Amino acid sequence: MVVPLSELTPLVPDCATRPIEESFNWQEWARGSGERTAYLVVFRSKRKPMADPVLLEAYDFGAYLGAQTVPGLIQYYRGLPDEDGHCVSFCFWERRDDAVHASRHPLHSSAVAIVDQVYEWFRLERYVIEMTDAPAGVRFNALTGCEHAHMHAG
Repeated sequence: MVVPLSELTPLVPDCATRPIEESFNWQEWARGSGERTAYLVVFRSKRKPMADPVLLEAYDFGAYLGAQTVPGLIQYYRGLPDEDGHCVSFCFWERRDDAVHASRHPLHSSAVAIVDQVYEWFRLERYVIEMTDAPAGVRFNALTGCEHAHMHAG
């Protein structure tokens, strides 16, 4: 696995509600990584006001541990909710197949099973990322037809 030179960090405080390509230090992060493509799965959500943060943290951490067992994980970013409960988290993978494999891990499946308890809504976004050493070296290619959204009524 090629390791980036720096950690991905938010550039703006409202990263949970802004486009992913504008919200993090992608250019700095990818500098020196050479030319390659990767796969990004973004999880956007709005937490229920009464969601149990301990329960959510336990299942989220379990999903993270499950992802670490799959080769190809580049970075797992666990966001914090803003004052309105909006949150963004993501997994960055070497290949799409790695992400699909991780989504079948029992700890990930357990986390998926509690979404109705803790979120008012959630949405998945998927991208193929092209990286080069050029100054504007990261390009996001949204995969259409792969979106998944879940909204609760009332």
